[in-house]
This record gives sequence, C-alpha cells and structure tokens, in this order.
Amino acid sequence: MKLKLIFLFIRYLYADDIELDEESVVHTLHVAKKYMIPTLAKACVQFMETSLTAKNACVLLSHSRMFDEPELTKRCWEVIDAQVRFFYIHYLGFFV
Repeated sequence: MKLKLIFLFIRYLYADDIELDEESVVHTLHVAKKYMIPTLAKACVQFMETSLTAKNACVLLSHSRMFDEPELTKRCWEVIDAQVRFFYIHYLGFFV
C-alpha cells in the first residue's frame, strides 16, 4: 500500500493526475493534508462524497471528522438520517 500511495502522490505532483479508489483515498487524503496540497485533498473529498452509501457512511463520517471536512460530515449525516432503518438493522441488530 505504501508504494502505491507514493506512486499516486508523485504522479499527482508531476502530472496533475490522480486515480483514487476506496482503498487508497483515506491515505491519500492524509498525505494531502500533511503536505498541505488543497487540490489533492479536494479531489479526495469529492471521491469520498461520490462513493458515499449507507454501508460506508459511518466510516466516512469518522474520517470526515478526523480530517476536519465539514461538508463531508454533513453529507454523511444526511445519508445516515435518510437511512436510519438500515442502521438500526445492520449496526444495532434489530428491526424498527
């Protein structure tokens, strides 16, 4: 994973091209925040927003708060609010 992340980062710096996936986006966002590259961070957040589903909303909510991304946090809460029945069944284990 580290080698892939380094390759993604260097490719972005030199070619302004990024190919994100669910496996690398959080690590890439961490690097973007650490080295203060706002355009890369924005690309990561946009990828996270487009891949946001009821199944990954809690995980992305945690990441959005860790990386201080209020718009992504808001979107995660919107998905959770809209899919509250799903969360009761899958995370709490009972039907509403």
